[in-house]
Amino acid sequence: MNNFWDQRYSEHPGVYGWEPNQFLVLVADKLAESSRIVCLGEGYGRNALWLAQRGHRVTMVDSSQVAIDQANKKARELGLRIETLCEDLETYRPPQCDAVIAIFVHLLPDLRRLVHERSWNALTNGGHFIMECFRKEQVQRNSGGPRNLDMLYSLVDLQSDFPFAEFIILNEETVKISEGQFHSGPAEVIRMLARKPI
Repeated sequence: MNNFWDQRYSEHPGVYGWEPNQFLVLVADKLAESSRIVCLGEGYGRNALWLAQRGHRVTMVDSSQVAIDQANKKARELGLRIETLCEDLETYRPPQCDAVIAIFVHLLPDLRRLVHERSWNALTNGGHFIMECFRKEQVQRNSGGPRNLDMLYSLVDLQSDFPFAEFIILNEETVKISEGQFHSGPAEVIRMLARKPI
């Protein structure tokens, strides 16, 4: 998969655009000022950079060195400071943080559960997990996401992964996405804003 993403980001720099994910924009006011935020599977940093512009302390993680290099270049151009880590989510353990962001991060079930558990454990009490992902019905669409049903999520998956969460938002939705050539058109998504109880 690293080779796949290196190739995609090399051939199509900024392939999903530089604007932040719209669901993240909608819920970002839930984040306290100067939050310590970890962005998982963040690619070349469109969400991480947007959060840093708003004064948050951001660490972004991706397994593609090509994406990390593009994020660092853009951060320098914008005069922003973010921490960028080229790491595989199989081995990465988030530090203690106020929020974890996972936008269209699609993993096989065992790894999905592991990453979600580690992320939840890293959250401070009152911290938030923000996610937008494709649900299983997306396999019928051609607007993006994996073709492997095991890598598409359901409400039951997420309720099971976060058994102690306070779900502020946990919705199945059909939305129109416009995030570059590979994320474009009507899409079947789950949007989640979960809070770790104090």
